[in-house]
Amino acid sequence: MFNFPVDAHRCIVGVRKRRDIVTHGTGCGVSAIWIFANLSFTGMQAQATGSSFWKVVTFIFGFPGTLVTLLAVEKGSERAYGIDMQRKQATR
Repeated sequence: MFNFPVDAHRCIVGVRKRRDIVTHGTGCGVSAIWIFANLSFTGMQAQATGSSFWKVVTFIFGFPGTLVTLLAVEKGSERAYGIDMQRKQATR
């Protein structure tokens, strides 16, 4: 037999549990964007490459890590955080 208050309560609780499961895993994508933006900005800064547009975009998405990169990595040094970056190819 159908008991409306009890069954409705079970349904609501089940929906809340499912919503918690779905929203629990969404932080990984944001973290990945932040990490890749920082790596990209660091590479562009160390190699003195990239357009101004992409530097601004990666700076915004990687903030505040990109602010540290801006202060710590010398532009065009081809070295970032103690790691040698890939050298530019000499043009003929």
